[in-house]
Amino acid sequence: MKKTIIPAVLLSLAISLASCGGSKKEEGEAGKTDSTAVATTDSAKAETKATNDPFANFPKEAVSIAAGGYAFIAPDLLNPGIAGKPVDEMRLIFVGSKIEEAGAEFTKVSYIGSKGELPNYFVIPVAPGATAKKGDIVLAAWHHGGSMMRAVVTGDKDPSKPTVNFIDIGWDNPAKGDKGVGYGQEETQLEANTFIVLNDAMASGTTVAVKEGNDWKEYNVVKTSGDKVMVYNSMYKISVINKSDCKGIEVKPTCKAGDEVMAPWVGTFKKTKVLKVDAKYGRVHVKDPFSDKPLIVPFGTVTSTL
Repeated sequence: MKKTIIPAVLLSLAISLASCGGSKKEEGEAGKTDSTAVATTDSAKAETKATNDPFANFPKEAVSIAAGGYAFIAPDLLNPGIAGKPVDEMRLIFVGSKIEEAGAEFTKVSYIGSKGELPNYFVIPVAPGATAKKGDIVLAAWHHGGSMMRAVVTGDKDPSKPTVNFIDIGWDNPAKGDKGVGYGQEETQLEANTFIVLNDAMASGTTVAVKEGNDWKEYNVVKTSGDKVMVYNSMYKISVINKSDCKGIEVKPTCKAGDEVMAPWVGTFKKTKVLKVDAKYGRVHVKDPFSDKPLIVPFGTVTSTL
């Protein structure tokens, strides 16, 4: 972490403004506004209950996680300032946090002093004891702000604490960490029991393409249940869609240089051609439809057809 402590919201916004574009997560982090930031007032730090159940019709399936276990949660729902807001105005960012007590439909959580209950569809549990090997794609909390992102494992000397590079940060992002390496290219070691190895399309954290009119739009999965999928877009706006209206994108692409593929450009999938596949750093270099420079997109966002 940087020695100078910068609030995660401001840090993320600075990263977004400094970026040259093309990164879904960078745009999403910029979407953090005062309405979604975790309040720091005394009243916010008091225990609150998430009486808001913004997606009451989505199943609140029981989560299996012991007290003190780790999960990805949407703590902004605990912010009293968000109470009563329409669903389409909510921007809920998922972060890593410890759990106090899991319930059948709601789970007790605490995050930066705020305590309360979240509906279980906003809790993505991390099973303890996970290990990862080089080349695996994992879901983890970004070390410069805590937001849930995908990362590629670059070192597995200790499989329970793998070294990773966060692929949802733009490769050419100019912001730099303590070691002088750009955020998109730096590597960090994860703590044990804080990550999920991604294998299957449609799993929490993976990308799906959603049909909207004549276009296929880029979304990420929160939860899949039956014929419904809860997703969020680049601005962390959450919605529930029919599973039949989306297509899961494979966690690791099978393409090679020269192949025609569909890849996201500013949130919309475009037909393009693969220039290079960088397996070590979990990126695919494709021809940018609107620039002479290559577009570098993360694994999990490239597919052969839609």
